[in-house]
Amino acid sequence: MKFLIPLVLSFSILAKNIEYKISYPHGLFKFALTVGGSTHESLKLYNVAKEKNFFEAIDQEELKDLQEAIYFLEKSYPLEIGNNYSQNLMDLYTIRSIQAIDLNDFYERAIGILPLQIEKRFFDILRKIEPFYKKEIWNNSMSPLLNVRRSFDKFSEEINLDEFFHTLKTFYGSSWPDTQKFYVGLHPIPGKDGHTTAQSIGIVESVGVLTEGTDLHDRFGVIIHEMAHSIYSEQTTETIDLWNKWIDGTSSKYIKILKANLNEALATAIGNGYVYEKLSGITDQTPWYNDPVIEPIARAMFPLVKEYLNQKKAIDEQFFKKVTLKIEKEIPFINMAYASYFKQLALVSELKDISPPKLRNILRENFHSNSIYGHRRISSEFLKNITKYKKESHSLVLISRNKNSFKKIDSFLEKKDKRKFQKYIKNKDKTFSLVDSKGNGYFFFAVKDENDFRSELEKLRELKYIK
Repeated sequence: MKFLIPLVLSFSILAKNIEYKISYPHGLFKFALTVGGSTHESLKLYNVAKEKNFFEAIDQEELKDLQEAIYFLEKSYPLEIGNNYSQNLMDLYTIRSIQAIDLNDFYERAIGILPLQIEKRFFDILRKIEPFYKKEIWNNSMSPLLNVRRSFDKFSEEINLDEFFHTLKTFYGSSWPDTQKFYVGLHPIPGKDGHTTAQSIGIVESVGVLTEGTDLHDRFGVIIHEMAHSIYSEQTTETIDLWNKWIDGTSSKYIKILKANLNEALATAIGNGYVYEKLSGITDQTPWYNDPVIEPIARAMFPLVKEYLNQKKAIDEQFFKKVTLKIEKEIPFINMAYASYFKQLALVSELKDISPPKLRNILRENFHSNSIYGHRRISSEFLKNITKYKKESHSLVLISRNKNSFKKIDSFLEKKDKRKFQKYIKNKDKTFSLVDSKGNGYFFFAVKDENDFRSELEKLRELKYIK
């Protein structure tokens, strides 16, 4: 006797603000992204596919076509509103995959997002890899996913999720509508431990679940972490302006680092810190976030986050004054971490034979780079607007084969830094890094090709701190 496995299961739990969806189209989509080399997917799932000989089974031309479609999906979509809120084509596909009933429904929902020829080829490939995914991943995952969903129901009751949702809205000063629920798409990652992924896209979350994982408090904390991102993205303009005013008013040398990491650090302190502690009764001593900057900032602000949430208070001026003081006292070294300066940057490359997307991917292989503003050359227009880029981007990354191109930046450096810079121009070093008194970072790479650039970035990642 054959048993039919549902393609989509939705559950409205007692908490009205969240609904879990176990969606087969979403699971297949995330698997395709993973084996197609998307940099934002689970390494654990990739290794499972490799162990089960997926890459020997797939036609190499189909794999190339899959990679091309993923390249288009990862392109930016021209929508930026609210508090650093933006979407790309990948987000639009992810939302549609979670809501889809089956693969045909997914195609109907997604049609028109990609160029039609690429889109049709992408879904043809999904159908080709579907038998492998269904046999090796999905069929063995339904029972574990159902058990995880039941645990999440229980945790939602324990923390009174509806009430906590309103506490978060107050904490963030968010305008998120009371009647709008979150939809959480759960997709399976076989195994007990390893790298998983989660993402928030407005009202939708995508959460990878280890099918043999035992620390479900941690995974539920990740769901609340992603929910916090969405609530943060719906802050009012007045709240955004007030927060910026309060942070700037601290006159701390950590202002730019705090702004660049605030969204992620707050969500980490809430989900991985506060919610985990509420459920388990203890503070999680394992790493909260795989990032050398966000992790210590989140832990430094955790006592304050806990205090404000317990008292159902909104973040205020005193919160930021206390946070910057704690950073200065507990983690002063964070101001010189390379990872701090590669969060938000203006990237200027004169290597015409290497595309901007390729350079961005190389950066993201080594650092968590959230915002990258690309420019083709160190032009007069760029120099004219350099103050604006420094204000918005935290740091400048300049790449050229010829160090002489960098001389144009000399007039923007502080007097104390010019001597070091001139010494670099004359010596054989490929890379030069400096941070001025206002916290602006400058990073110069005199490299010949993409491998050279990758090698220099790997060295900086290993060094960790600017000396």
